[in-house]
Amino acid sequence: MEMGRGYLEMKEKGFTLIEVMIALIIFSIGALSITGMFIIGEKGIKNGMKSFMAVQASKAQMEILLRSDINDSLNNNCSTLSLSNIQCTWSIKKDAPEEGLSLIEVIATWFEGEKERELVLTTIRFDGNN
Repeated sequence: MEMGRGYLEMKEKGFTLIEVMIALIIFSIGALSITGMFIIGEKGIKNGMKSFMAVQASKAQMEILLRSDINDSLNNNCSTLSLSNIQCTWSIKKDAPEEGLSLIEVIATWFEGEKERELVLTTIRFDGNN
């Protein structure tokens, strides 16, 4: 039997328009979810970098103060930090826990979105026979 021009053979299988649209909707939802995860990941990386910088600056300032001969001071700015979005202060309290010892405290503060974060490093230094 020969097919004429007006005859369509229905043996061929394919996707209907509805199936293609459902597949596109599922693909779009997946793509938007992945994009959202990238945005959340980027915020996490930025906040992590701020935390890392605050820790490094505070540790460096603490090392400077441990090796210095500064004996008594309150609320001075850290010399190791040059970032404007992190504030760092330090204080030394002579004979604070006991005579001959000094309490050294370094405080770094920064904002993660709306939340204020704070890092406090505290140590005790032996002042010797001063």
